[in-house]
Amino acid sequence: GRDPPPVRALVLTRMGRPPPGFNPQGDNGIKLPPEAQRERDMGKALFSQGKWEEAAEAFSRAIVAAPGVHVLVTNRALCNQKLERWGEVERDAREAMSLNSSSVKAHYLLGKALLEGGKHKEAREALLKSLSLSSSPEFKSYRLSIEEALYMSRKCIWVKEQEEEEERKRKEE
Repeated sequence: GRDPPPVRALVLTRMGRPPPGFNPQGDNGIKLPPEAQRERDMGKALFSQGKWEEAAEAFSRAIVAAPGVHVLVTNRALCNQKLERWGEVERDAREAMSLNSSSVKAHYLLGKALLEGGKHKEAREALLKSLSLSSSPEFKSYRLSIEEALYMSRKCIWVKEQEEEEERKRKEE
């Protein structure tokens, strides 16, 4: 018998085209201008060394060199997440979503930023969207992070509802 086709071939043939965010080589098939590619590569190297501030700056330069590329914006958002700059994470995530509404990372990062900002219901919606977009196998490792954040958003909503209910009962007494 024949060997089964590789997973990538199955995904491509079954769906006719790659699913949103399909990323077998880690570059999303994006051809960047040389300067943007250099800055992106530098940003990725700095990120892997834990130099998030410098990585964010490199991704910012890449964005200037190649505006409108959602992957560069989500990469900068990841740096800002590491730096706990939640307002900037939210801004970048929303920008990335405007460039690619099916970006799993953008929806996830928006959810994380909103969760950190206390906007739990809005966070839950962004995280649910991220989870629904992450059903293909290449997002398996990412799904655990999404599910953890989703759990936290639901827990925060529940706690707030319990506090509001207790407050309402106190006022009735």
